[in-house]
This record gives sequence, structure tokens and C-alpha cells, in this order.
Amino acid sequence: MRAWIAALALAAGCASGDPRPEGPPPRSLPPGWLEAEPLAFERLLAEELPGPDPVAFDAASLATLAEVLDRMDVSSVRAALLLAHSRHPSSAELILERLEKREEAPTRAGDGGDVVAAVALAGFPDTTGFAARLATLAVGERAHPDLDVRVECAGTLLALGDDAPVPFLLKVLRIDTWAGQRDERDFATSPHTAWARGRAADALCRRAGVPRRYQPDGSIESREREADRLERLLLPGDS
Repeated sequence: MRAWIAALALAAGCASGDPRPEGPPPRSLPPGWLEAEPLAFERLLAEELPGPDPVAFDAASLATLAEVLDRMDVSSVRAALLLAHSRHPSSAELILERLEKREEAPTRAGDGGDVVAAVALAGFPDTTGFAARLATLAVGERAHPDLDVRVECAGTLLALGDDAPVPFLLKVLRIDTWAGQRDERDFATSPHTAWARGRAADALCRRAGVPRRYQPDGSIESREREADRLERLLLPGDS
């Protein structure tokens, strides 16, 4: 499920072409977006927001999307995907404001909207000003408290050319390894870190320009070996 929504979020930024200086007037949300079956919603995204040109939502629609993001349930994922596919600066601002609330989900699946929102930011045509705000969500004392969301913020920051979260992501790879016991972490872990570890590996491998060999369910030895390889590639002076 998460792999599907993350792919949809990334696909929102894959279309080439610069945004038009002046786009169409703001529009309202497409009818039925919240009630549609999953495949129908996917078709709705493709038909209503095909790209590459950004589409602005009107004020009422943005307010609705903000409210749905705050629900932290499956509907929040749809709100995040609509914002991702709109690719408009007002949508990016709403996403950042949502992430900056730094809320932990009440359930394991409740952070899906924030995860998608963080992934989506890398696909917007104009990322000016994103990095500074994402940096506070990915590293430091005010990093996002939800590990999955923080990893996605860090991955997007890497995609924007800022390597500040590399040490954090390497520590994520070393969760539940012997080497990881020596790490000084500023984040909590749980028995459910496979997604975060896999996504951290994806981000680091993209940045290093190498294929991913890290497997979240692999042996401790193989995971430590891959973390060491990525550290040598990305932090050669520290390894």
C-alpha cells in the first residue's frame, strides 16, 4: 500500500516542462475524490491533474485538504496525493505547514498522509526555500517525531542536494544491528522499522548513485556491510 502511494507521489513530479508563468484560475476539488474506490481515485488523479503544468486549488479546497490531512487516516493520503499532483506553490506551502505541526500518528497507518506529503515535495517544479524548512524536520532538536515521516523528509532533502541528513539515515540503516548499538540516536525505534530502513536505503543509494543492496529483512551482517559501504561512499572522510 505505501509503496503504491509513494510511487504516485513521485510520479507527480516526473513530467517534464517548466511551469507556465500564468496558469488557469484556481479550481475546486474534483467531485467524488474522497468517496471513489482506490482505482477510480487513481484514474481521477490522472484525468484531473495530468501535469506538467501546476494547478492551483481555490481557498476553500485548500482548507478542506488541510483539514483532511489533519485527520491522519486513509483519507489524508488522498489529500496529500492531490496536493502532490497539483504541483503548485500553494500546495507545497500547505504540505510544509502540515509537516511542521510535527504530529505523531495515533495508529501505525495514520502517518501515511504525512509520508506521502514529504515524498511529494521533491517533485514540485520550484523547490526554492524547501531545503531550509525540511532540514529542521530531518535533523536536529526539532526533527519530526515520527520516524517514517522524518526519513521521508530526509530523503527529500537529499534529493534537493543537502547531505545533512546522511548520518541520520545511516543510523536508521543500523537499527537492530550490532554496530547500531554504538550509535547515539536522537530518535525512538520500535519493532516496526522495516519501511523506514528500506526507504533510508533508497534515499542513500540514489544520492550515492549505486544500486540498492540493503534488505530490511536481511541478515545483520549484510545490513551492516551495506551501511558501511554507503558510509564510505557518502562520508569518506568519516569512515
